[in-house]
Amino acid sequence: GCQFCGACVDVCPTGALTEKSMKYEGLPEQASQVVCTLCSLGCRMDVHTRGNSILFSRPAEEGPVNAGQACVKGRFFLKDVVHTPKRVTRPLVREKGEWVEKGWGEALALVARKLKEFKPGETALVESSQASCEEGFVLRNLAGEVLKTTNLFRPHVFSPTSTYLRMMDRSGILSGLNGKEDAIDAAEKIVVVGTDIATTHPIVWLKVLDAVKSRGAELFVLASPEFAFDRFSKNTLRIPPGAEVPVLTGISKLILERKEEAEGTEKDYSAFAADLEGWSLKDYEKNTGISLEAILDFGVRLSEPGPVAYLFGAEASSRPDGEAVLSALWNLAQQTEGSLVPLGMEANERGLLELDRSG
Repeated sequence: GCQFCGACVDVCPTGALTEKSMKYEGLPEQASQVVCTLCSLGCRMDVHTRGNSILFSRPAEEGPVNAGQACVKGRFFLKDVVHTPKRVTRPLVREKGEWVEKGWGEALALVARKLKEFKPGETALVESSQASCEEGFVLRNLAGEVLKTTNLFRPHVFSPTSTYLRMMDRSGILSGLNGKEDAIDAAEKIVVVGTDIATTHPIVWLKVLDAVKSRGAELFVLASPEFAFDRFSKNTLRIPPGAEVPVLTGISKLILERKEEAEGTEKDYSAFAADLEGWSLKDYEKNTGISLEAILDFGVRLSEPGPVAYLFGAEASSRPDGEAVLSALWNLAQQTEGSLVPLGMEANERGLLELDRSG
């Protein structure tokens, strides 16, 4: 179960465990706190430097997101990302098939001159989800006010957060379920949908593991592949690829039928029941390849009283039926008093999406 986070090096009482790359580096001159940009969580790190060189990085003890923890990327890769010889540090202009270094003034003048040759709407801009909000604001002004184009694209436009927020904007009703990672701390049941969070979001996985081990929270896993953390779950459904919508709908149908049988149900589910009239649990195994017994056991456990946190990543949303998957997941969350927690892919994906929504 090692996550290669380096915490064992920090707590080793004898110095028998050391960071190999630091063995002959000497001592740093100063330390600065930064926000790690290698994923979407925004962990706070202490970066130790000497001169203009990063020697090593450590998780900040008071980091509001990571609370003294780090993943393998934040702990060991920050130095390499900054000092890699492949990093471009000066503008490059192609001349006769070769890249030639130029000063900023000359390079920017060339770009401006080339862009002037195009009419309004003939240009498109591609934006990195690692750009800051300030950079995103300037880029939108460049696109709309100067180039007169609406063609602004981001590579991760079908990411979990993006798909989720588009649904919120259209329906309005989803805003009440815009869950945050804090939902994990209060959840009695945690449902992981299709994503290997121990690999993609290790700090989130530590929160889940702590909830399971310390508070006795139940872990539910809905996924096609097997994950290393499946051993912590007593409630796992192995879903055939592409069967997420019928699986989630089947669970909702089961819970709805249980609610209809119960007396004194406060919420009115008549409209939802009407939508599911043509959906029969008898056809469940044929539609999903999962036995009715397995879905009954999973659904009954999930429908027990108590707050639920649903964690989903790109596997659930960055696909042609991504919005249908999230709609089915939202229906399930509504029935179980759950919070949806989208796990973003890039550092400032959410900030740039909020710029889009604000116009």
